Amino acid sequence: MNFIKFIARQKILANFAAILLSVVGIYFFAVSPKESLPEIKLGVILINTVYPGAGPSEVEKLVTDPIEEAVKNLKGIKEINSSSSESNSLIILSIEQSVKDTQALLNNVKSAVNRSSPLPAEANEPEIIEVTTDEFPILQVSVSGGKDYSQLRYASGLIEEAIADIDGVARVNRAGYNDRVIMIETDGKKLDNYKTTIFALMNAVRSANVSVPAGTKILNGKEYSFRAVSEQSTEKEIGDIAILANLSGNSTKVKDVADAKEGFEEEQYTVRANGERAVIFTVLKARGADTITIVKKIRAMAKDMRLILPKGVAVNFANDSSVFIKDRISLVNENGGVGAILVLLTIVIFLRPSISFLAAISIPIVFGATLIVV
Repeated sequence: MNFIKFIARQKILANFAAILLSVVGIYFFAVSPKESLPEIKLGVILINTVYPGAGPSEVEKLVTDPIEEAVKNLKGIKEINSSSSESNSLIILSIEQSVKDTQALLNNVKSAVNRSSPLPAEANEPEIIEVTTDEFPILQVSVSGGKDYSQLRYASGLIEEAIADIDGVARVNRAGYNDRVIMIETDGKKLDNYKTTIFALMNAVRSANVSVPAGTKILNGKEYSFRAVSEQSTEKEIGDIAILANLSGNSTKVKDVADAKEGFEEEQYTVRANGERAVIFTVLKARGADTITIVKKIRAMAKDMRLILPKGVAVNFANDSSVFIKDRISLVNENGGVGAILVLLTIVIFLRPSISFLAAISIPIVFGATLIVV
């Protein structure tokens, strides 16, 4: 009661506070992230590992089983389900409902996987994510056209790199983006003439492309880690790899028995946009980031990138979730405006003009204070 009397006497302070609450509340509404649904944790952690070229039994034995063994005793894990298919291992961890800090559990899972038995050198690093509604895609970007796939892939690489650099983008998934490879076509007669085998050729190429730890050394009081790296990335470098060597210094090289040609890995499925071969990127945003802002930046980036992309390459968008969010915000604003007018009319009808005016201006103040707290 005393507080109300004090405010009633301090008219300037009361008016300033009312204006401040209204303005700050509107500002917070304008800059706050806007989503069609709140973030919902689904109580699931996924561990996905790609092991190229491996069969289901190999994937299960060399990837799935070691990871399951590493995480099975973690506190907070209710159930473990896994699926091992060709070239891919998927492990689904169900989180107990009593777990409040799922981020801490996610970090524990990552640490446990890192401490697990070494995975095959050919296997990719496991991707570990917690499934929430915040991880759902917000936009798909298709890059299509170009005179050939090499040009399309180059343009797609530029677009992907630009999208990943935008603040708020958590991850970019891609489809139709085939890795660059060097294919070695052998000649059976040449192998016989040089008295070697395809297995010797394979071992020579494999040995020439390694990256392994080579120990540590202390220099000037600091410890440095070293790796033995030997990688051949061009047709000529592959062709110059020695398969066999004799005491006189002569050697049989890959180019003597085979042809090395640069190309791209074989397509697993066809990806098209507007009837043309394409690469499609699915953009996922980070937690707390604003979908509308991210999509706006991506569209602006794509507009600028068109100036440097090869002729004939087109960039298009699909499944833009910001459109639905804008529609809902527009609906909220329309309903709010109509509701405010009806409230004001009701107040004016049943109250004196001076009192109805005070009641009317209190509405934005209350909304402003509420938005600040939220």
